[in-house]
Amino acid sequence: MSIRVLVELFIGVNVKKTIKNIADSSIVNHGKGKINRYELLRCHTQLRNEHTRKAIIREEQTYRSQCLAGPGINAMFELLYRPPYKVMIIGPGCSVACIPAAEASLYWNLTHVSYSCLSPSLSNKERFPNFFRTSTPDVMQNPARVGIMEKFNWRKVAIFQESNEYFASLMDSAIVLMDERNITLITNEIFQTDVTLQLQSLKNKDARIIVTGFYQGQAESIFCQIYHMGLYGEDIVWTLPNWYTANWWEAATGCTPEQMLKVLQGSLYFGPVYKNPVLETSIAGINTDEFDRLFLERTNGSKPYGMNMNPVYYDAIWAAALGLNLTITKMAERGINKTLDQFTYADYEINQLIIESMHEIEFIGIRGYTRFDENGDPSGIVEILQQHGENVTQVGIHLPSADGEGYFHWMNGGIQWPGGVPPRDSSIIIPIKLFVSSNLYSSMVALAASGICIAFSLLLFNLAFRKRRLIKLSSPNINNIILLGCMLSYATVLIEESSEQHVLLFCTMRKFFFVTGFACAFGALFAKTWRVHRIMITSMKGVKKV
Repeated sequence: MSIRVLVELFIGVNVKKTIKNIADSSIVNHGKGKINRYELLRCHTQLRNEHTRKAIIREEQTYRSQCLAGPGINAMFELLYRPPYKVMIIGPGCSVACIPAAEASLYWNLTHVSYSCLSPSLSNKERFPNFFRTSTPDVMQNPARVGIMEKFNWRKVAIFQESNEYFASLMDSAIVLMDERNITLITNEIFQTDVTLQLQSLKNKDARIIVTGFYQGQAESIFCQIYHMGLYGEDIVWTLPNWYTANWWEAATGCTPEQMLKVLQGSLYFGPVYKNPVLETSIAGINTDEFDRLFLERTNGSKPYGMNMNPVYYDAIWAAALGLNLTITKMAERGINKTLDQFTYADYEINQLIIESMHEIEFIGIRGYTRFDENGDPSGIVEILQQHGENVTQVGIHLPSADGEGYFHWMNGGIQWPGGVPPRDSSIIIPIKLFVSSNLYSSMVALAASGICIAFSLLLFNLAFRKRRLIKLSSPNINNIILLGCMLSYATVLIEESSEQHVLLFCTMRKFFFVTGFACAFGALFAKTWRVHRIMITSMKGVKKV
């Protein structure tokens, strides 16, 4: 029986002798470079074992999705229109190409398995009921990100993301989780091409903890621009995805690797763990270390682009094979008078049976235990890495728990900060109490006290001789108010708090005395001036009449 599967990097396997052959002559390359034997070996390594008797890889026809929606859909349709019928799609590897491909495959009644599409949108079962993946979606990494924020008491965080559906879904999920944990989002900067305004906004708003969302191509130019803007240092932490290639900063133009490393020093990388941290034997009869050894034997020690994702490529093939294997068993048990060889793109019933089988399979893969949840996503471990000079070191992992919170397991000394102190999430405003010198204050008190004494003496003088004609002509009542205002203003100098407990009381008294004193003195002086003005105007009118 010949079972045909459309695979981006196609592998033919024989699983437990039940599926005799999963084969197709067409290959789609999701990368930007030319397809080569290393990419094929990524899935082919050690498929010849006690479970797989025959592996067929043919690459006469090569198609590239180029990590773009248009070329990806075109490549898929080219393959689907070529006989024979396919029963499953594996790939593509980039979310931007995977989303439209998964939407389109639904109308062909094809189950879709991806190995490296991480977009949170693909977890929407109403939109993608036929989609499964062996890589943990990025949205499942948000609990680890927020957990780190809580660990270091970061309560003010900024987001800096590229404008596309993948990063929008990821950051929207992060914002919801941050809001639940009372973490403030100080700004969400979104860019399309030029990032100058967004970076300036981050700088103006004193962003210290910055969660990023953009592809490696943009990162190379963006972090160079960050260097020239000076938006880096021990007090700033950038968080990045872990799927950037090793030494990715060396490809930047406009900055030297040393300058890029100044910006990246201390940065944190989050992403799925592609290798099982526990050396347990997988369904293929090998563990993670043995898998790497066998792969490097086949590549003569070469480490091709994306080698860190080998386990999820490999496990995707196993998931597809096991799913089809279980489907064949179910078809026999339910008395379906048909084989997978007779599948057509109009066969809705068989496709639903394949989807049902995919939800039921579970196995130990190279990346660890694999079982798809109701959204078609695998449970996974999130790794945390930190930039230390030229090295990106794994400092911990975040493991799932029954309560959904997860927990951290630290390694290699955990996250380390310069001086042993984690950066703060914002500038701290510390009020500092400044005092004038004792000599100056004593002089001011002496002058104020003298002023009060003089004003009080003049007030007594006005009251004592208020009936004298000369005093009456000077408006004694207004003069008294002016003197009272002066005394209140002078008294402001004498009011000084003696302890932290009475600061508010003394500040209120000082403001009250000064405002009241100024109002009395200036108001009375203005009233006296106005009175003299009116007297003069009236006198002049009287002279004219005469």
